[in-house]
Amino acid sequence: MAAVLSLAAIVVVVMRARDGTPDVGARLLLGAALLIATPVQPWYALPLVAVATLGGAWWWLAVAAAGYPIYFGVLLSGPHTLSEQVPALAALLVVAMATMIRRMSRRSPGVMPITGSSAASARSSAAT
Repeated sequence: MAAVLSLAAIVVVVMRARDGTPDVGARLLLGAALLIATPVQPWYALPLVAVATLGGAWWWLAVAAAGYPIYFGVLLSGPHTLSEQVPALAALLVVAMATMIRRMSRRSPGVMPITGSSAASARSSAAT
C-alpha cells in the first residue's frame, strides 16, 4: 500500500511540474518505480539508463546500478544475503545530492552546473 501511495505521489509531482521537458518526468517516474519495486533483474533499469543518458542526467545511472548488487547476491548465495535497501538508499542519496548541487548551481552564478553539455562547453571555452 505504501508503495502505491509513493508512486501516486511521484505521479502527482510529475504532473504538476513546471519543467516542460518530458525526460525529467520520465526519469523521475522510472527511477521512483525502480527504487520502490527494487526488481531483482537489473535489465529493468535499461529504460532509465536510456532516458538519463539522452537527458544528460548521469546521476540517475546510480539508480540503475543499484540493482546489480541485489542481482548478484541472489544469484550467488540466495535471496537474503544482501539487503535490498542498502543499494537503493545509496542510489537515492546520489540522486538527491546531485539534484541539490544542480539547484544550488542554478542560484549562484559562479558555480558550474554538473551536466555533460556544460562540462564539455567549459572545456572547449577553456581551450580557446
